[in-house]
Amino acid sequence: MKKLTLLFFSLLLFSFALTPTHSQESAPVDQVTQAENDYRYQFDLYRDAYNSYTLTKSSWESSGSLKAEQEAIEAAKKAATARDDVMISYTRWLRVQLLEFTSTYEKAINLANRLEELNQWYEQHKVNIQTASSVDAFDLVMAEYSDPLTALNRETLYSATQTELKIAKIAYFQHQSRALYDPVLKILETKTDIPEVKQGLEHIDEVGTKINDELTSISSFGGTLEAESFNSRQYFRKVNERLSIVQTDQITLLNLMIELESRYARD
Repeated sequence: MKKLTLLFFSLLLFSFALTPTHSQESAPVDQVTQAENDYRYQFDLYRDAYNSYTLTKSSWESSGSLKAEQEAIEAAKKAATARDDVMISYTRWLRVQLLEFTSTYEKAINLANRLEELNQWYEQHKVNIQTASSVDAFDLVMAEYSDPLTALNRETLYSATQTELKIAKIAYFQHQSRALYDPVLKILETKTDIPEVKQGLEHIDEVGTKINDELTSISSFGGTLEAESFNSRQYFRKVNERLSIVQTDQITLLNLMIELESRYARD
């Protein structure tokens, strides 16, 4: 009997590794929420389609009849199409979140474009699924999806996107904080004859530079990894450790600003 391949996969790693981010940028919050809800809805549809596929495949394996074979192929097509729909909705969810930060984080546009290209690949793959008229043809189409290099490119793009979203959120916070305290800095710069103010401003400059350099380094971190040894769990562990340090530095920076403002920048 011919082989009919459709591997069940879990997207929960993606969905719960990323917390939706909201800001006052170009994409409305309701658009992000809608994209997330659509992703979770599509995932439920895929789960149902996959369960139906396993039943029809089992029936085909038991009877070996031509009718059971056709039913199994159709069920496999539905499940495979539903999986592509999950990936499309998930990719769209990531993209909508990225578009929130286009005015304050320049890398967001490039990643958003790459995600759109990936969705176009999924759409074409759905067409290929529907045109497959035999088990052998279907298996060839599914091999396009499971190709190791194709799968690795997807995983690295998703990992990079999730990382860049976290960096974009931190960078947005940095941007907003700077806008808020710029007037305070101007006042403090007129009082550098006070040793504490001069020392505090130097410390602020050092911490700010450290934060910016670290964000740049983290952003390029994925490109330094060998593709053959890419491990998403290890990648996220290292990234989160470094981002935790950045967030600590941001708190230090704000505390410095608050202290200097309260002591030397008020009437």
